[in-house]
Amino acid sequence: MNQEHPSTAADLDVPVLVVGGGGAGLTSSMLLSQLGIAHLPRQRLSNDLDSSQGACA
Repeated sequence: MNQEHPSTAADLDVPVLVVGGGGAGLTSSMLLSQLGIAHLPRQRLSNDLDSSQGACA
């Protein structure tokens, strides 16, 4: 198994899995990055482009 370029997400060894790309998931991912904690953010793909895809500023 090549750790530099894993073939699938299942090949990764990370201590934290962040599920969801909404406000909470993105904030969690940002904070984990700032703390130097390895993590894997994952977002389910949606075919519904009319749904919300993130927070509005």
